[in-house]
Amino acid sequence: MIVPGSTSQSLAASLADRTGKPLTPVSYEQFPDGEQIASVPEFEADHAVIVASTIGDSAWVEVLQLQDAVREAGATTVTTVLPYMGYARQDESFMSGQPVSARAMARAISTTTDRVILVNPHERGVTRFFDVPVDVADASTTLAEPLPSLTEPLFLGPDGGAIQLTEAVRDAYGEGTVDHCEKHRDRETGAIDITPAGTSVTGRDVVLVDDIIATGSTMSESISALKDANRVFAVTVHPLLVGNALTKLRQAGVTRVIGTDTVEHAVSDVSVADPVEDTLWPPTPRDGKYSYDRSSRGVRLSWTIGGEARETFCQPAPLRFSMPEECPFCGIIAGEIPSYTVYEGDDVMAFLDVNPLARGHTLVVPRDHYSRVTEQPTELTDAVFGAAAQLSDQVASAVDADATTIGVNDGSAAGQQVPHVHVHVVPRFESDGGGAIHSILQGEGEMSDEELDSVAEEITSHWVGSQSSRNRVAGVGAAAASRDILHRTIVSRVQMIRTDNGHESDGGDQDNPGARLRVPELQRESAGTSLMRTRVRRLSRRRE
Repeated sequence: MIVPGSTSQSLAASLADRTGKPLTPVSYEQFPDGEQIASVPEFEADHAVIVASTIGDSAWVEVLQLQDAVREAGATTVTTVLPYMGYARQDESFMSGQPVSARAMARAISTTTDRVILVNPHERGVTRFFDVPVDVADASTTLAEPLPSLTEPLFLGPDGGAIQLTEAVRDAYGEGTVDHCEKHRDRETGAIDITPAGTSVTGRDVVLVDDIIATGSTMSESISALKDANRVFAVTVHPLLVGNALTKLRQAGVTRVIGTDTVEHAVSDVSVADPVEDTLWPPTPRDGKYSYDRSSRGVRLSWTIGGEARETFCQPAPLRFSMPEECPFCGIIAGEIPSYTVYEGDDVMAFLDVNPLARGHTLVVPRDHYSRVTEQPTELTDAVFGAAAQLSDQVASAVDADATTIGVNDGSAAGQQVPHVHVHVVPRFESDGGGAIHSILQGEGEMSDEELDSVAEEITSHWVGSQSSRNRVAGVGAAAASRDILHRTIVSRVQMIRTDNGHESDGGDQDNPGARLRVPELQRESAGTSLMRTRVRRLSRRRE
């Protein structure tokens, strides 16, 4: 059943209409002492989908009460949809003694829900504060629907950070150019001049795009700077429009303000029900039947269409860090720690190691926090290593390297000091004096065929029996085939590299088989400690 919060009744009704799910009535009361209570007297379902924008403190209390109320009424699984997440802009402690409010709210919500869905949070990094699986629904494409036919459309972001959102709206519209505004402050008068970065607006229809319009001040300044434009439209995912914000926009000369129903307002011309539905349940024919089952490892979603059973699994990050001091890579991904970024994808990011062993030494990391390769979803592992493989050639070409070493330390015993999955791409040169990966350890010495066969059998049995392998191998036949191939490969590989003197013939320093590979964390990584050590130095440079 869909449970509407008092701030999202229209959106909840739209979601119920689209999904065919029943909408339960909610009772909202307030006691004379100011305490409130939200009740669900007619709720009868195993799965509750609470839809509530947290605009103001009372809305947060209401969400917590609704989560507890549906549990009391018998819900075994709770999904909380926060179309607008309040406090998302307080995602760090900006001054000494201040709270990380987004973290505090996320932790509170996580106590009585199984899954959270956010709609275009102001800072995507807030997802790491939750202790349950979090998905983000993208409502940017809906903003183009109400736009009329535009003349030479120009889509403008308020600053460079909004380019991705602006491009998404432009792509949904189907044509037009994208640019962003620049602010110039007069040092003598203090006046601020806002202009497009480099595109003429004369005679063109301009669409200003931002994720949130709160007081309207920044957007009004941008509109006032577009006097030569034909028409100016302001579109936003979250139309907070506090106080006289709409009046400011009108006075500045806006033609029309368009928002979604994440915040229910007079300008909420489009609904985010479709992207929320697609995030809640994979797009399927309407006759699909869904059932939910809570798991200690996440939330499993199963459904049946035409007699065919299907399922998907929403796996939480097993360990998430809330502060960049605890995980410097999360700080880099969130933009809180400066980095020399060389690649950015939807799920993967790559940046230069600040204490490189070779010129061009690059770290490839998943955007979501997972401490071990074995803990992250298979699709994410494929994305990380796929990016590493692609970057290997690019890095080698950029620094004119002869080869590259690609390596991972998966666990503290392997020398991993930053508990965030990362793949090293290290340029190698004929004259660098380093060895192969096989030279990291001294080795066990020669093993008999019986010992090799026993070890291979142990590895392949764990491959088939482990939970992570069952997620990766489809079917018993495929698993058996994989075990057989892996067994033969291990034995043949070990036999191939064995030589008469017991050393390996295809790697390492033959005169010194115990030589260590001089690659950053493949011995004992220095990347994490150096990142944490140099954070203040890098930030101070930026201020200078």
